[in-house]
Amino acid sequence: MKHYDENIIELFILGDKKVEEERKEFEEHLKECFSCRELYLEMQSYYEAISANNKFLEKKSELAQGSSLQVSPYFSKKNEVIRPSIPRTLPQRVWFFTANHPVKTTFALFASFCAVALVMNSYNFFQPKNPQLERINDKTHSLEVFNKNNQLLWQIPWNGSIDWEKDEEEFNINLSVVDDINDDGNNELLTVIPTIAGSNDRSDQLIIFNKDGSINQRVKVGHAISFRDKKYIDDFTTIGLIVLKNNKGEKEIFVGAKHRNSPFVLSRIDKNGNILGEYWHYGHIWGMNTTTTNGTDQKIILAGCNDITDKAALIVLNPEEIKGKIESRYGGGFGCETNKAEENYFTYTNEELGKTYQEPRFYKIKVDKNNIVASFRFAEESATIIDILFNKKLEPLEIKPTDETRGNLERLNVQPI
Repeated sequence: MKHYDENIIELFILGDKKVEEERKEFEEHLKECFSCRELYLEMQSYYEAISANNKFLEKKSELAQGSSLQVSPYFSKKNEVIRPSIPRTLPQRVWFFTANHPVKTTFALFASFCAVALVMNSYNFFQPKNPQLERINDKTHSLEVFNKNNQLLWQIPWNGSIDWEKDEEEFNINLSVVDDINDDGNNELLTVIPTIAGSNDRSDQLIIFNKDGSINQRVKVGHAISFRDKKYIDDFTTIGLIVLKNNKGEKEIFVGAKHRNSPFVLSRIDKNGNILGEYWHYGHIWGMNTTTTNGTDQKIILAGCNDITDKAALIVLNPEEIKGKIESRYGGGFGCETNKAEENYFTYTNEELGKTYQEPRFYKIKVDKNNIVASFRFAEESATIIDILFNKKLEPLEIKPTDETRGNLERLNVQPI
């Protein structure tokens, strides 16, 4: 049995017209001859793998125009077959395609890069931009603002090394609040954290940020004032804020600020930054919270001390009555009017616990559905702390020592109310 030369087999694969008359005979031969059939299939597989190769197309074009039938250097003229290297694995095929199609490869890579960039940009574009919650981060000394998906929108640093997050937890106060004070569907960030957002050493400001992190306005609280025969310079530090709705349904902001000595002022501010009223108290306040009476009427509770009587003080205020400049009825001396804003004023002294300390104070308030829990500290640096349980009328119900201070109170022989 005769065998076909590999060059002739190549011509059949390339479809050369000069061998078309012998194709039928060649195909019959392939049915019977295993070696020629194997060579044909291998060569055919090779040309299929490089069918898009420009060099191959140029050779095919030359053959179609009647040029030389020699196709070098793919196969030698000897009987020995030089087996072509056919890309079979995925990495080989990728490299083969890249080497032979540089333009297409470059375009594909560019298109892929654009697609990825578009997807990432779309993700950022479609994520909610409205602030939903804030978090004080003492590690980075910044105030972080998040959307409803808990995605960080922006953050604001503050100067100094004070851990404000610890202050919020210790005194159960709010130094920052996210709220829609204009009721326009866009939440604002309100903060009284001192030295934030370029405030340098200023610590007496309420700062309101728009939803995009830009500053809407700054509102200064506190000012120089006299108490009896003493004059106090303008040296106040904000301690907390509360947002409430007034009887008209409009939101108002209440900011507490204490002097480095005794005066304290609670400022009532409208949504436009105008100060509507000030409540002055002689004695520092540390805790601020809210409660309700009659199920609907909201009240503000302040926890601190009265420096005239040297007693701890717990004060309940009607926010609607904080108009103009008013002062506490207990230890007045600021020269301001007194009115119905002070609905209840509870004092507590160390003598009632069987021992006297200086500077007793209430410093934290927790409010639940039925009761108010005020934390009492015997002195400024004292580690002895008790919780006093009140009803909503501010009537004391029970003394509840914490686990850490139970032993100290037993030595003081403190009994439940």
